Amino acid sequence: MAAALELVRSYQPQPILLPVSANDEAFILQLQPGQVISAEFRKARNARFHRKFMKLCSIAYGEFERLPQSPVQMAGSNRWVTPLPDFDEFRYWALVQAGFYQV
Repeated sequence: MAAALELVRSYQPQPILLPVSANDEAFILQLQPGQVISAEFRKARNARFHRKFMKLCSIAYGEFERLPQSPVQMAGSNRWVTPLPDFDEFRYWALVQAGFYQV
């Protein structure tokens, strides 16, 4: 049985996790007392900041495309290549350069 649940931390006498929607509550009520389930929890991404980041990346990529693409030497070899404009590669490069990802 697989389900994606949304839980919210509540401040009762001790902190507990409560279901957010009626579907989440229905899933929890289907469980037998003492039944063990496992889960992977992640904090939800802030959608406003994600949209802002993607918009800034698209603006920066638009400027990057206008620059003249000169050949660059590949690290550790004698090969010279001309970089192809690719938004996903540019976004990955921006994340690495900003320090949010370790190569």
